[in-house]
Amino acid sequence: MKVRTLLNNERKAVGQEIRVELHGSGGELGIKNIQHLMGLIENLKSMKTEQEVNDHYALIMGYCLCCTFSGFIDEKSADDLMKLVAGLAGNELERVKKAKV
Repeated sequence: MKVRTLLNNERKAVGQEIRVELHGSGGELGIKNIQHLMGLIENLKSMKTEQEVNDHYALIMGYCLCCTFSGFIDEKSADDLMKLVAGLAGNELERVKKAKV
């Protein structure tokens, strides 16, 4: 996983770019499965309740495990990806908690 801090013209941090390189195999089927996995991760933003976020996180974990067992992603890539997804899910939990108030 590579993390890069984005700076504005005054050299103040305005964001981060996080890259996770996925290594594996599987050809066209593998690529389609990884694209679906990325879509699941992107959909975390659309969850409206804490339960939906938790359920969707579990779905992503299961799909990632399936991709790992199938050889579409190696274990290190899957670990790095799930660390990132855990952080994203935590952010989304905070977002839906704030929306309740």
